[in-house]
Amino acid sequence: MDLLGLTFPQLMGVFGLFGAMTVGLYILKLRRRVVAVPFSLLWQRVLRDKEATSLFSQLKRLLSLLLQLALLFMLALALGDPRPKALFSKGRHIVLLIDASASMQATDVTPNALTSGARAKEHPDRLGVALDEAEKIIRSLGPSDRLLVAQMDAVVTPLGPMSDDKKALERSLLSVTASDSRADFPRALRFAIDTLRGDSDGEVVVVSDGNLGEARDSSGEVKLGELKLSFVPIGKTGRNVSITEFSVRRYPLDKNRYEVMFEVTNAGDRDEDLELTLLGDGKIVDLTRLKLRQGERLPRFYPNLSGASRTLEAKLTLANGEHDDLAVDDHAYALLPERHRLKVEVVSDGNTYLEAALLLDEYLDVVERTPVEYAQGKGKDEKVDAIIFDRVTPLEPPRTHALY
Repeated sequence: MDLLGLTFPQLMGVFGLFGAMTVGLYILKLRRRVVAVPFSLLWQRVLRDKEATSLFSQLKRLLSLLLQLALLFMLALALGDPRPKALFSKGRHIVLLIDASASMQATDVTPNALTSGARAKEHPDRLGVALDEAEKIIRSLGPSDRLLVAQMDAVVTPLGPMSDDKKALERSLLSVTASDSRADFPRALRFAIDTLRGDSDGEVVVVSDGNLGEARDSSGEVKLGELKLSFVPIGKTGRNVSITEFSVRRYPLDKNRYEVMFEVTNAGDRDEDLELTLLGDGKIVDLTRLKLRQGERLPRFYPNLSGASRTLEAKLTLANGEHDDLAVDDHAYALLPERHRLKVEVVSDGNTYLEAALLLDEYLDVVERTPVEYAQGKGKDEKVDAIIFDRVTPLEPPRTHALY
């Protein structure tokens, strides 16, 4: 406890002055007046009774004096305004970064790892446990501490201002949701550094499963300086296989066929036998069995597939039918480029070889015009994807793709 008002010597002076006055008044009150009364045997009995209770009366008077002095001491102490040091000392400024990347949806947390928090029981994944740990940190704040909660995924999202209101900070945790992207750890650290700039006692607390990578970006290594960095680990290393790359494109000359490239990664701690299923428009077009060693990345390329017109999906499962700890990265989607006919305008006096070459492509819609018709503006309002000028040069270049 420290005093914000009068100092201790001043308080003792005030208490001594008013205490002396109180004792003086108390002594004056005890002086008895001399009263003449007629003598009687009755008064002798009264005096005897009074002598029997004199000791009790003296104790009552002493207790009354002590009570008055105690009240006076408390009044004097109030002038000193005593308060705990934590109420007026400089508190901590904390940026709490909660990892909300895709890996936080993993369910490798066992019942023993779940805390008594409601979030972890309702959502038994890493993020549920992380939110309960964040709530513990908020409740442990001192009276002068201030904290800012931020969600960390592909971007950094502050969920409120720097505050010492524990109830408001706990409510901000309700808006944290897991995303399907990776966490940009360097960006999150730079955000924390900017938030705590100029505060030598600042602290950064990261609640994460540790799948963050190095604190380095295109600007170089992120340096915290005097800031303190704390890490609250969530989850454990378990079984996780994932589709880390997936893309598809059509062949230019045969849009019914396409090629697929994907990459499968085994981030778990054991070798895995896998099944990869490709579905085109919801129907199976390919099924492949794979074997990946611990930590292995396996790229695959399918050069010639057909059977899908709009969508392509890839599903990865363990060969024994079990599920890994993170299901969100076992399913990937791709949208095939739309198959539409290109409208081509040919400006020519007649070229059989050119016309034959264009008509061989079933995805081209060819419109023929003579140079005179083109100069007169015939069909200028029609939208075309390209114009081919055969042995003719327009006065002004067209506003679309052109081949001369």
